[in-house]
Amino acid sequence: MAELEARLAHLTLHHCEIEASAICQLLVRRFEQEPLLPGVVILEQGSPIGMVSRRRFLERLSLPHHFELLPKRPVGVLLDPVCPEPLCLPGALMVTEAVKSALTRPAELAYEPIVVTLSHRQLRLLDMQTLLLAHARLHELTSQALQRQQAQIRTYWQVLQAEQMRVQDHTSRLVKSQATISQHRQILQRQQAAVKVQAHEVAARQRSLIDSACQLVQEGEQVFQATFVGIKAVHRSTRHILNTSQSFALDLEEIKGMMEALSGLSGHVRLLAFSSAVEAHRAGVNGQGFTRIAREIRSLVDRLNELNQRLCGFQGRIQQRSDSTTQAASEGVGMAKTLLGQARDARRALRRIESLLAEDVSEDVSGETPSA
Repeated sequence: MAELEARLAHLTLHHCEIEASAICQLLVRRFEQEPLLPGVVILEQGSPIGMVSRRRFLERLSLPHHFELLPKRPVGVLLDPVCPEPLCLPGALMVTEAVKSALTRPAELAYEPIVVTLSHRQLRLLDMQTLLLAHARLHELTSQALQRQQAQIRTYWQVLQAEQMRVQDHTSRLVKSQATISQHRQILQRQQAAVKVQAHEVAARQRSLIDSACQLVQEGEQVFQATFVGIKAVHRSTRHILNTSQSFALDLEEIKGMMEALSGLSGHVRLLAFSSAVEAHRAGVNGQGFTRIAREIRSLVDRLNELNQRLCGFQGRIQQRSDSTTQAASEGVGMAKTLLGQARDARRALRRIESLLAEDVSEDVSGETPSA
C-alpha cells in the first residue's frame, strides 16, 4: 500500500547544478562521468535560471562546427529563449499525477527531465525513464492489488452465495417453524377454550359441592347438636345409675351388717338350745318339755342358718352385680365424657370446614365478578 502511494521524493533523483558562466567543456566532462545524469540545472549567481537535458545538449553538440566551438562557450548559451521553461513539480506529488503532467507537455518535450522541488528550495532532476518505470511498477502493483481484490471479491461472493443459501434455508425453516407455531397456537387456543369450559364446569360442580357441603354442615350441626343432647342425657343417666349403684352398695353393706348380726344371734340361740338340752337331760322325766323346746330351737336355728346362708349367697350375687353395674356405669361415664370431647372436636372441625367453605364461596364470587 505504501508503494501505491509513492511520491516523486521517493524516486531516484539527480543533483547537478552549474553556473551559466561556466564553459560547456565542464558539462561535457560531467555527462561523461555520469552516464545516467539526465541533465543539469543552470544557475546564475546561485539562482536557477533554466535546465538543459542530456538529450538536447547532445543534439546541440552534434550540429556542424558545434563539436569544436561549443565546449569553449559558456553554458548560458544553451538556454533557448524560444523553448518554454522546464516542468517543475513538488517532491510530495504522487507519481501518477506527475506522469499526467509530464505527458501533457508538447511531443518534443514529453521526455525531458523534470525539475523536482524538495524542502528548503532544493532542486533535483528526475529522469523521465525513472518516472515511467515507477509508474509501470505502480501499474503492476495496482494490477496485483486488483487481482487480489478480485480474488477476495470472488471469495466474498462465494461466501455471500453460501450465506444466501444458508439464509434461504433458515428462511424456509423459519416459515415452516412459523406454520408449526401457528398450528400449535391454534391447538393451544382450542385447548384453552376447552379448559375454560371445563373450568366453568368444575366451578359449577364446585359450587354445587360447596352448597351440598354447606347443607351437610348444617345438617351435621343439627345432628351434632342432637348428639350432644343425647350424650349429655346418657351422661346424666349413667351418672344417676352410678350414684344409685353406690347407694345400693351402701344398702348392701348395711344388709351385710344385719346378716352378720343375725348370724351372731343364731349362735346365741344355738348356745341357748344346747344349754336347754343339757338342763333337760339333768331333769330327766321332768325335763321332756325342755327337750322338745330345745329341738324346736335347734330346728329354728337350722332354718335360721339356712336362711342366713341363702341371704349371704343372695347378698354376694347382688354385691357382684352392684360392682359390675358400678364399674359399667363408671366406664359409661368415662366413655360419655370421651364421646362428648370427640363430639366437641368434631363440631369445631365442622365449623372450621364451614368457614373454609364460606371463604371458597367468597373467593369464587370475587373471581367471577371481574370476568363477568
